[in-house]
Amino acid sequence: MIELVFLVCLAAAPNACEEQVLPPEPDVGIVGCLMSAQPRLARWAETHPAHRIVRWRCSHIADRQVPI
Repeated sequence: MIELVFLVCLAAAPNACEEQVLPPEPDVGIVGCLMSAQPRLARWAETHPAHRIVRWRCSHIADRQVPI
């Protein structure tokens, strides 16, 4: 399964960052994840105005241990 992994930082404290993961969409491969990433991240950002998305990637769940 492919998940959307992204790094967010507090807008008021750019050094305070953490990795977040959006749950995988069923039956979506890497290309589908890449195509849906921007709208999904935009929806997340709308509900988290105090955070700023720094970077993101689509990866297999097994690869989650690898930092962005």
